[in-house]
Amino acid sequence: MTNYNTNKKNNKVKQQSTKDIREEELNIYYERVKVVKNKIQELGFPEDITFEKFLEVDPEIDKDQLRASKILELHKECRDLLEQENSINTTIFVEPSKLHETVDAAEQLLIKCGNIYQRAGKIVGIFNISFAPEQKTIIKRSRDSIIIREIDQVYLTMLLTKLGKFFRLDKRSNIVNEIDCPEKIARSLLAKQQWGLPILSGIINAPTLRPDGTILDIPGYDKSSGMFFFNNRCSFEKIPENPTAQEVKEAKEILLFILKDFPFENEVSKSVAISAIFTALIRKSISSAPLFGFTAPKMGSGKSLLADVISLIGNGKPNSVIAQAETDAEEKKRLLSVLIEGDPIVCYDNIEKPFGSAALCAVLTQHEYKDRILGSSETRTVPTNTTFLATGNNLVFMGDISTRTLLCKLDPNVERPEERSFELNLHEYIPEHRAKLIRAALIILRAFYVAGCPKQDIKPFGRFEEWSNWVRSAVIWIKLPDPCESRKDIEDEDPIRHILAALLSSWHEIFGEESIKLKQIVLTVSDPNTKNESYETLKEAILELIPNSKGNINQRALAKKLLHYKNRIENGYRIEQVGKNQGTSLWCVKKIENN
Repeated sequence: MTNYNTNKKNNKVKQQSTKDIREEELNIYYERVKVVKNKIQELGFPEDITFEKFLEVDPEIDKDQLRASKILELHKECRDLLEQENSINTTIFVEPSKLHETVDAAEQLLIKCGNIYQRAGKIVGIFNISFAPEQKTIIKRSRDSIIIREIDQVYLTMLLTKLGKFFRLDKRSNIVNEIDCPEKIARSLLAKQQWGLPILSGIINAPTLRPDGTILDIPGYDKSSGMFFFNNRCSFEKIPENPTAQEVKEAKEILLFILKDFPFENEVSKSVAISAIFTALIRKSISSAPLFGFTAPKMGSGKSLLADVISLIGNGKPNSVIAQAETDAEEKKRLLSVLIEGDPIVCYDNIEKPFGSAALCAVLTQHEYKDRILGSSETRTVPTNTTFLATGNNLVFMGDISTRTLLCKLDPNVERPEERSFELNLHEYIPEHRAKLIRAALIILRAFYVAGCPKQDIKPFGRFEEWSNWVRSAVIWIKLPDPCESRKDIEDEDPIRHILAALLSSWHEIFGEESIKLKQIVLTVSDPNTKNESYETLKEAILELIPNSKGNINQRALAKKLLHYKNRIENGYRIEQVGKNQGTSLWCVKKIENN
């Protein structure tokens, strides 16, 4: 590094400008590089060998001491040159009226750093929370979890000061002194928005398959997919490029072995568990995936353990868990926070009431999710590539979430399921055999992809076509039942469907297919002189749809709710909005033939 002269006492000595310094320093550096490379070639090494590779050369002192001495001397020169190159590349001059150039140079420091990314319109880093201070969070994670955190101005200022050397210049481009990174530079870099930083699509803790079916098994940042593979010092087995039929058969047996002690109610439930394992391993490579529910008649049946199996394989640790929110507004903010931090798998644990979430419905089916940050007016758009699980006793899904969920049912058929013993201690077995389990799952998915993703005889699964064509079809391809068969039980148990069925059938029985104002509906069913059973059924259904503590029907709330279910068919009837009369909407219920 050049020794900069900042002594202003001798006015006769002209200070060097930044341009002069750069040219002089680079000329000296490149001249030394040329000399050292010539010496390396004289020892018989190829012309294109890098300094880093040459430093790995064994001098072999025992064979030729003179040659070894020359190699060791060149090793020292190579290290000096690499250090000088780093010093040149990390020097930033802070000049008046050149803020944009300084900010661009600071960004190049971050790119060279290799651990800073851009995601959802923010500069982010990857952090291990093991030593983070205890704080109240909406999600409970294992202490060794890896998460994505946004970089704030203070952290960025310290990071840039650590990575580079900043020199303040005067108006004549003369060096004044060495300084810390100015806060203005960090602030301006954060506000830049359009960065050259690599895009981070998410974190994975196991090998995976990219969207094109290729294998991603090298730890670190994967440029083609934007994924960061954090292997946590685990050694993973090689996944074959072209798995054989025998390898697929053995892989299936390996995965079914760890599920053998679970009391699945039926074979479809076992398929749901397998599809959840597959999904967790390639979720970053598919645009959307359903929610996986795990339920049982009674606590202690193994549903939470089974959900943990998914995470122990995919993440190498138990699930990150989140509680069911009390309101839709709270649920939206919580989901956004979870997605920002990039948890690969999230489990709604021990759900105790009918589960329905408009926000989660959007997250499950959309590639990105947008909402306002909790306690702020700022909005954020984030990737939704997280696998979502849910556990609870006798789980009930209501509303639109019922069409986005697969359900795995356990039933031990004993009074005290917590007293049952498992032959395998899965919390010990899975960590010990995790590499083999991941390899087995990816062998099946890779083999299915290599085979051309053979089309299976199944009905479409709207909004999850990509998942259905890969994960679901691969499960059926290895001769397991269709996991989507579990959807029928979910929809049959959906309370909203039962309420709408009662409302529409009783409405049609009373008014036929007459176009009618909601005001007339409210007045009719609220008339105390009307005691007809159909009227009572209609009133009860409306009050269940729009609960009211006083037992009165709010016409405006009813209109808003019916707009949400407009044109929906239940039990052979469809609710329709059929124009207006004097500015008021008219509604009718029609019977649908051949439903």
